[in-house]
Amino acid sequence: MQIIPYSTKYQSELLLFLKKNNHAVIGHLPQWHTVMKKTFNYNNFSLIAIKQGEIIGYFPLFLIKNIFLKKFLISIPFNNFSGILYSENKDIYEIFLGEAKKIAIQKKIEYVEIRQLNYNPLQLPTRENFVSMFLDLTPDIDEIWNKSLNTKVRNQVRKAEKNNMKIIENDNVENFYKVYAQNMRDLGSPVFSILFFKTILNEFNNYAEIISVQFKNKIIASMFVIKWENYFSDPWASSLKEYNYLNPNNLLYWHAIKKAKNENFKIFDMGRSTLDTGTYHFKKQWGAIPQKLDYKYVFNLETKIPIVDAKNNKYDKIIQIWKKLPIFVANFLGKKIIKYLPEL
Repeated sequence: MQIIPYSTKYQSELLLFLKKNNHAVIGHLPQWHTVMKKTFNYNNFSLIAIKQGEIIGYFPLFLIKNIFLKKFLISIPFNNFSGILYSENKDIYEIFLGEAKKIAIQKKIEYVEIRQLNYNPLQLPTRENFVSMFLDLTPDIDEIWNKSLNTKVRNQVRKAEKNNMKIIENDNVENFYKVYAQNMRDLGSPVFSILFFKTILNEFNNYAEIISVQFKNKIIASMFVIKWENYFSDPWASSLKEYNYLNPNNLLYWHAIKKAKNENFKIFDMGRSTLDTGTYHFKKQWGAIPQKLDYKYVFNLETKIPIVDAKNNKYDKIIQIWKKLPIFVANFLGKKIIKYLPEL
């Protein structure tokens, strides 16, 4: 067996490996390498294990610097989970960690962060405050409506359906971005550049699309969807708060659930949340079940697990200032600094 650096010349072989691995998820797809390079120019330190010419293990890793120029290795930045995959035995997991530690020492990196989803054969320092919210799509749609969605959500969907809003499938990225950028400013969070989303749409092709809600010729809510194998995932969904009285988010999510069901996906991944926060409870009322995200760490220069989430945010004062910025200023600054935020 050999452990070698991953490059795009192995993309076809990697896709075959992923399709055969039950633990492979959207964050493992090789298209992310192009997205990370084109959008952020991150250095790729991903590893593959090869035996007799066949890939039997994969460890996606990218080097990211924070605003103080400290360096970190993360298994796919801005993805909720990816982590180490292997097809034969867990020894590959330990070998990968050893290679990552060597890179960390050589490059003077603070720590290696492995974003796992319930797939941890070794005991490592673990951050456990995040979950991803999964809605089971295997029941029929009537059962999902009656048993998964709570009464409040069903009533909000019914009201939304009476508000003369229109669903637009395969919407353009510019419409999505206008809603996303304003929503992120209102939340006090920096935006990704529109190049990031354009690159994902281009690289993922049939795996990605945008669903929007239109009211009086204006897009007021929009969802960016990535789908692969069993997973229908919405990593980014936004709405304009001045239209919340129309419940556009409820209409958007119910349409997306029906679409995912019709396209025979098994899991609607509603994205990462911090336990017991507003977004967590919003997703839970749709019947989504929290799936523990075990973020594992191999320390080098840093020896403490980073704790930045909706409840413990060292950027809180900046967030309050950010909410008051004009949109064009927030957009300009956001796309410049977001690449330096390893916590996202």
